[in-house]
Amino acid sequence: MLVRVDKYEQKLSNLEKVFWQEENITKGDLIKYYLDIHEYLLPHLKSRPLVMKRYPDGIRGEFFYQKECPNYAPEWINKITIEEKTMIVVDNIDTLIWCINLGCIELHPWLSSIPNPQYPDILVFDLDPEPPAMFVHTLEVAFKIKKLLEAANLKGFPKTSGNEGLHIYVPIFPQYPFSIIKEVLKNLCIYLVDAFPGLVTMELIKEKRRGKVYLDYLQNGYGKTMASVYSVRPTENAPVSTPLSWKEIEKGVNHKDFNIFTIKRRLDEKGDLFAPVFKEKQDFTPFVDILFENKQDF
Repeated sequence: MLVRVDKYEQKLSNLEKVFWQEENITKGDLIKYYLDIHEYLLPHLKSRPLVMKRYPDGIRGEFFYQKECPNYAPEWINKITIEEKTMIVVDNIDTLIWCINLGCIELHPWLSSIPNPQYPDILVFDLDPEPPAMFVHTLEVAFKIKKLLEAANLKGFPKTSGNEGLHIYVPIFPQYPFSIIKEVLKNLCIYLVDAFPGLVTMELIKEKRRGKVYLDYLQNGYGKTMASVYSVRPTENAPVSTPLSWKEIEKGVNHKDFNIFTIKRRLDEKGDLFAPVFKEKQDFTPFVDILFENKQDF
């Protein structure tokens, strides 16, 4: 089907192909979702190199990560070359839908943006409960991280991972390289493990995490990515990585309520709870200073 999405015509293919077999959700449904929410999503992708997680045959088929822009991309696709690798930058709806039409279910933008790819302007606490720990325990840990950030006058913004986990984004000025940010986050996570040993863990061996919430800081590295806010996830019921308010975190919320059929109404009612992530950068210097002055102060 040849359609004009915005400024450019492009061929959308296999719209009736079923991507989620149990729910009978098609590739066309996926494209419609991204069309419906693009005005909220695009600011979070702007100026960021993108990695596509592609499922050409749906969630039960094989998948792969597309890091570089394919050579068959139209000339109008926005691209950036970093270390001799040409990557896609999704700055408009035409580019977004072109990517989704390739079977891209998940969108993975970098945590840094152009023109400063070596310096992150977002850092992320990635929380993942290991059974029998559940989502409710993840919410409890998130609130403790909120208090820790507030001690340095910093704000964090939580979103569901799309599964049982939670991501807390902290927007920062691009002042420090990834190596420093990762080291600071590592020490913050060590502090949390020492303070709440029965609740959280940094164990790399999954079997040793049982019943605790895993604190993952390792994705805060150059060229590493996280599933974007509002990205669909390739699991049962087509869940969406959804921003939460801290009131919802405190009260409790069911992460299964957020999928491609429910998010648009939530956005219409609440707006983009994640907008401060790209609007309000913060100074991370207080935590960096503590690291270099005396790690024991964490």
